[in-house]
Amino acid sequence: MEEQSENQIERQEESLSFFSKLGLVFSNPTRLFQNLKQRPEWLLPVIVIIVISMISTFLITDLILDSRIEILEMNEQLTDQQKELQIEGTKKFFGSTVGKIVTATVFPIFGTFILVLVVAAAFLFTGNVVLGGSSTFKHMLTVASWGYLVSIVESIVKIPLMLAKGSIHVYTSLAVLFDTSEFNTVLFKVADAFDVFVIWRIIVWAIGFGIMYKFSNNKSLAAIIALAIVYFAISIGFGSLFS
Repeated sequence: MEEQSENQIERQEESLSFFSKLGLVFSNPTRLFQNLKQRPEWLLPVIVIIVISMISTFLITDLILDSRIEILEMNEQLTDQQKELQIEGTKKFFGSTVGKIVTATVFPIFGTFILVLVVAAAFLFTGNVVLGGSSTFKHMLTVASWGYLVSIVESIVKIPLMLAKGSIHVYTSLAVLFDTSEFNTVLFKVADAFDVFVIWRIIVWAIGFGIMYKFSNNKSLAAIIALAIVYFAISIGFGSLFS
């Protein structure tokens, strides 16, 4: 009787539509990844992420330009002449048809694919090599891509706030405790790492990672947090070199 019940549950899980799975990202990620473990799927969520990224980028292109100019103006490693030349080049790029197409389409498409591939590879290396588990790259692509769908809510929250404020400097992290003029400092970037949506994404990833590898919740969460720390350390380090 118990075996029959388990089989029925399995059949129900296999019949879930994409939109049902999408809802589970936010309501029940454990059930989501139990389903996806049997039938891994990563391409469709990546496409959704790309579409969301393209729409978001299109809406805030002018704000991105303003931010790039602000960063160039604050760069003490450049002379005034170099700043002027780079600002002029940046304005020409963003103002051109090619620049707009590249910014709103090429960057989101290739950026999303590369990001998901790198995250999945990091998960696979950590799970298989560091922790001695056994899973496949396809399963890790599944975990990475579905976890990134948290960005749907992030975009819904942040994009309207950016448009209303007229700036991309909108934060849902500890960075709200700082003045936005400090956005290029190391301390500000560290604070910004403690973002509500980043933490949410880490939790979803940890759940998926643990289910795919059959690791405990604590072990999975510790692994994903460790990877997040490495990522932020590298990101902040490189950012400091070129700021």
